[in-house]
Amino acid sequence: MTNDFWEKTYERYSPRLLGVCYRYIPNRIEAEDLMHEAFLTAMNRFDTFTGKGSFEGWLRRITVNTALMHLRKKQPVVYAAGMDFPDDKETIYEEKEWEDVIQSEYFSIEELQDCINSLPSPYKEVFNLYVIDNFTHKEIGKILDIRTGTSKSYLARARKKIQKNLMAIAQKKNITWLLQIKCREIPQPQRETGEDAWKMERFKPDIQWHDPIFRLFDKKLSYFSLNPIFHKRLNQAS
Repeated sequence: MTNDFWEKTYERYSPRLLGVCYRYIPNRIEAEDLMHEAFLTAMNRFDTFTGKGSFEGWLRRITVNTALMHLRKKQPVVYAAGMDFPDDKETIYEEKEWEDVIQSEYFSIEELQDCINSLPSPYKEVFNLYVIDNFTHKEIGKILDIRTGTSKSYLARARKKIQKNLMAIAQKKNITWLLQIKCREIPQPQRETGEDAWKMERFKPDIQWHDPIFRLFDKKLSYFSLNPIFHKRLNQAS
């Protein structure tokens, strides 16, 4: 492919791919460097694009892998099955209560991004990969070197944390009817460990895509874009 092709490709896709990097690494300068690195990788591996699926989807996958490799080098994480959030209590809302809040789409992209950034690793990576970047749990398992059931478990816990954060944001915005919601604090149950934990996780059903939390994040962040600070001409780096 010619330099002209790659320069036009960069101009077209770089804002979206910068948004992809930013979801994993919320530092503008680092995210832009990784986006540029992903483009160089795509240039060098263009012969691996088979034409199955969209070209943008191929670029997005390379970008996600580039971001994840950076995270592993920067802060290695042991993706253990027994990990959990430090909170020993969780706020429980009635299903209809939080669904009404979420479906109102009363949240900005920045607020949704903050919700994702509040998740610790590996919950953040699993949530991003599954909900927004459309990886399957089997694919996530291979990428993060964890069991498929463990990926499902991380996603379920990340979803609960996201739900709690969204409700907190809504309360701060003083949604009138939301102030009438009654919630209760309950102790977090003790989790099974070892082989018993895996037996429990492996039979958990996959979470369905009609989930309003997933729809909200997918709708607003799948094509989230950030204009690059500087336009880096790829023909100068090739």
